[in-house]
Amino acid sequence: MKKRLTALFLAAMLAMISCGQSGEGEAETDAGADTAAVETETERLAPEITGTDYEGHTFRFIYFDNTVINEWVGIPCDLDVEELTGDSLSDSVYYRNMTVEEALNVTIVADSYGDEVFTMIQQSVIAGSADFDAAYHRLNQMANLVNGGYLYDLNTIDELDLSAPWWDANSAQALTIQNRLFGAVSDITYFDKLAAYVVFYNQNMAKDHQIGDMYEIVESGDWTFDTMNSISETVAVDLNGDGTYGPEDSYGLSCQNDGVYILLHAADQRIAAVDNKGDITITLQSEAAVNALQNIYTIMFSGNLFFNRQTYSMNVNDAINMFIENRTLFLIRPVQTMMALREMEADFGIIPVPKYDAGKSEYSTAVNPYACIFVCLPLSAENVTRSVDVLEALACESYYSVIGPLYDTVLGDKLVRDTRSTEMLDLIFNNRVYDLGLIWDFGGITATLLSNKSTDVVSMLAAEENKMQRAIDDVMEAIEKYKE
Repeated sequence: MKKRLTALFLAAMLAMISCGQSGEGEAETDAGADTAAVETETERLAPEITGTDYEGHTFRFIYFDNTVINEWVGIPCDLDVEELTGDSLSDSVYYRNMTVEEALNVTIVADSYGDEVFTMIQQSVIAGSADFDAAYHRLNQMANLVNGGYLYDLNTIDELDLSAPWWDANSAQALTIQNRLFGAVSDITYFDKLAAYVVFYNQNMAKDHQIGDMYEIVESGDWTFDTMNSISETVAVDLNGDGTYGPEDSYGLSCQNDGVYILLHAADQRIAAVDNKGDITITLQSEAAVNALQNIYTIMFSGNLFFNRQTYSMNVNDAINMFIENRTLFLIRPVQTMMALREMEADFGIIPVPKYDAGKSEYSTAVNPYACIFVCLPLSAENVTRSVDVLEALACESYYSVIGPLYDTVLGDKLVRDTRSTEMLDLIFNNRVYDLGLIWDFGGITATLLSNKSTDVVSMLAAEENKMQRAIDDVMEAIEKYKE
């Protein structure tokens, strides 16, 4: 792929269609003015678009819809908005699409589905029918699409520049196998960002227990597993006095079975990754990964340190309510949970999941593979150049005009004016982890990790190794076929 950025793209996408069509609403006018002010200070990057007139083509997305399947309520569609609503995030998507539509002479439509997105891509490719131009599916379905041979290798498309800031470089690097890349994460969608795991912390509880400024702890690099455990011990209380810890008590940390891979990624370890030869290799059996897993299971099985809602057959709302009721100091959930916390009376903040130890320079962020969506091009796409032009234009425009409103929406009235909370989101989003072992689930390893009830990690992994390796061999064989 070539780096092909120009200084201006169609006069900054037709000056963002006159800065969001001033006069159509107060919110739009303010947002447009802010954007215009920023663009006068710095030169705006833009992709080099091959074509600028696609003769009114209806550009169709199909996408996995988290708002229906995962019940992520209260979040506007990030691909297709039919009318202005007064909601800043929804309206920013509306204007983004209108800008790209005007610049390239296309009409953008997006149809939402569940996991039938896979079947639709499969059937379209087999039939050779150009039913849609691009697709978004969730990460855990990438394996089926790649193994079936249904997607374009993005690394063969010269017009696509994944080094641009509106593409997540971490996703492109981690998902490249034998120099082939079949999907990536960009700023076109914000559901990938809402799927990032964070720690919500209850500022009232932190104050009551004299925990100190959590932002300062994070910024100093001292936010580690040990720090989390130490703080959690100070707030764990057997409130009902029955001698055991249960749903009625107070905890330092609340999560669920997924805490295994969330904390594993925070420890900068992976289930599987691509080696320097471009091959997939199991990394879970390294000394560092084994040590991290043993530590993670010790935390999760501690009783008073880690509250696991699934142990008590509780749903997500039950765990969130414990946090709202000031009975949980730290709550590990995807960023999307912010929408459920808007009415919380107590003050709270957002910080990254802690590092394994202070020696690591960065905080690493796990993403939910069942909710994080990626863009791909089916082999049946009628015009790859047109698809890439539209994707690049949408991603670029989102980078400049949608991500700001997303931050405002995520942070809400309580946090949006707190520059440190914005810095936390930057830190979280810029260090997301894409683990091939979790995404492909080689040999069913995810269920094994999540259901394990022992700290004997070595024996568990030894029992899974052959199954994982056979699954990896199948993937490598499928990818080899793309050479043919």
